[in-house]
Amino acid sequence: MSGVTPRLSNAGPATYKCGAAVKGGQLVAPHATPGLVQPAGAGSLLVLGVAETDGKPWANPVSTDPDGFETLNANPLPEHTTVGFGRYPVTYTANCAFGQKLQAGANGAVTPVAADVDPRLIVGYCDEPLGVVIATKPVGIANITPR
Repeated sequence: MSGVTPRLSNAGPATYKCGAAVKGGQLVAPHATPGLVQPAGAGSLLVLGVAETDGKPWANPVSTDPDGFETLNANPLPEHTTVGFGRYPVTYTANCAFGQKLQAGANGAVTPVAADVDPRLIVGYCDEPLGVVIATKPVGIANITPR
């Protein structure tokens, strides 16, 4: 098809409404409620990318103090998070060598894959030059790639 222009780059992160609290740096997957996202669970096949911002489901910003007066939370977290691909600092659940393939771990973290893992589980690779030792530094750079 001679009239098709190749798309060589991602136009930017996608924005999703949160169905559960999401923190920047967590892997994100679809929520049970259609159209919402949540932190990815261990072994998730549905990883959408890495959350770039914090977000949580909508909550009424008005509450009552112990004396019965209404108070307003003037700075609630947004209901949306931006999700992208690429190199991000993420939390690891196990030690990982530089270049080792990764899959979703518990609570939006990443974990190294086993040798015989289903290739659909691979979400990227460890891009921390010295690898990650969780006893001393559980957060390291990961290159999360689209499938």
